[in-house]
Amino acid sequence: MVQAVRCNSIQPITIADIAVKNNVEERISHKRLAAALGMKADWKLRQLVERNIIEFQRYGEVTTTVVETSKQGGRPGQVVWLNEGQSILAAVRSDAPKAPDVRHQIITAFMEYRRGRIEKPISVRQHKRRTSTPVDTAVNLARTAARLEAVADKIQPQAPDMCAMVINGESVFVDVNKYDGAGRAVTLETDGSICVQHVEPSYSDYRPMGARTALGERYRTVHGTMARNGVTVLGMVIEQGQPSLTQPMQIEHEPAKRVAVSIGHPNQSAPYRDKILALLGTGLSKTEIAEKVGCSYHGVDYWCRKARAG
Repeated sequence: MVQAVRCNSIQPITIADIAVKNNVEERISHKRLAAALGMKADWKLRQLVERNIIEFQRYGEVTTTVVETSKQGGRPGQVVWLNEGQSILAAVRSDAPKAPDVRHQIITAFMEYRRGRIEKPISVRQHKRRTSTPVDTAVNLARTAARLEAVADKIQPQAPDMCAMVINGESVFVDVNKYDGAGRAVTLETDGSICVQHVEPSYSDYRPMGARTALGERYRTVHGTMARNGVTVLGMVIEQGQPSLTQPMQIEHEPAKRVAVSIGHPNQSAPYRDKILALLGTGLSKTEIAEKVGCSYHGVDYWCRKARAG
């Protein structure tokens, strides 16, 4: 008589045995765990979990699903899904000879799942491949054009576009095409006000104002700490001082002439200058002077610096 050779066909637990239940946590079924432990009846492992449910719940909620019966009938079955800690606990409490090996398999499978070293097999339902439509082609062309324009702007920057502005009594020349780098710039605050201040480029990925996002000047908070806000750069200041009326070649139409004349008028270019200079020696702070005169804090700070320089 020839003796048959018994072959051990029990497969070890791998990453393919891990399933996501309720979109919350990765788990292994008790049937697969019982088979790896060498238990002949998987319901014994399920009863072990039910008897020690309080201890198993220390590692999280125990999930149970009902398996439908076949056409021949019979009682519906139950599958208990265990997370990593519960699976290791089940292997320990089972007292199976293969428990040490199974614990190592569980830990390795979950580590590989988390690190993403091995892709979990995914079953893809057969479907018809959708061909590209003219709309898809147009969208792809638009995205490609936008990327090419962004690269072209970096390779060949736009020419300066200068304009004259009067911000809080200060006349400045501004390049509206330049909004990066450090220096004085015309900025738009979060409250909607416009001022001239020193800015620095923002290197953070969070840019709520887009490419023109920058960091404004530092200020002291009510708690005594220093802070700075994000601002929108309207343009970098390229020249300070009042625009001269001796440059008629820059004035192309009547509205521009009237604006240039109004800018050059001494009473309109600095409407708050005399009031601010009169209050500098009264002991009031810059904020109090700004509230009393009705201008911004930056305007008061500008004329204070002018007075100290003079």
